[in-house]
Amino acid sequence: MTKQLMNFRKVFLRASTSAIIGLTCLAPMTAHAQDAAASEPQADAPASGGLEEIIVTARKRAENLQETPVAITAMNAGMLEARQINNVAQVAKFAPNVNIQPVANISGSSASLTAFIRGVGQTDFNITVDPGVGV
Repeated sequence: MTKQLMNFRKVFLRASTSAIIGLTCLAPMTAHAQDAAASEPQADAPASGGLEEIIVTARKRAENLQETPVAITAMNAGMLEARQINNVAQVAKFAPNVNIQPVANISGSSASLTAFIRGVGQTDFNITVDPGVGV
């Protein structure tokens, strides 16, 4: 009986150790980011009073806004604050040919919306179909 107990103990310790090591490897590791030095200038911040360069990827390649043959309405944080825009539906008031409305009349809930930009959109909601306007 003692020999069986010793064998059981060895097997139990090996299994426990293997399980602990395996779970430790699967546990998520925490990452610690370094704080940027305060003296380094930010590359993304525009110069004060200068124009910001807008890169458009509408045609699946990076282009400057001035060279893009696509109609674009660009708004920065200052414009949104000046017009007191707090949500996406309020953007439709200031962007041309944009129509954003809750779909309470279709689904009975205002949790979803219909969005049309320049006549492109979708009113029938189907989980297997991508919408015409991504929100």
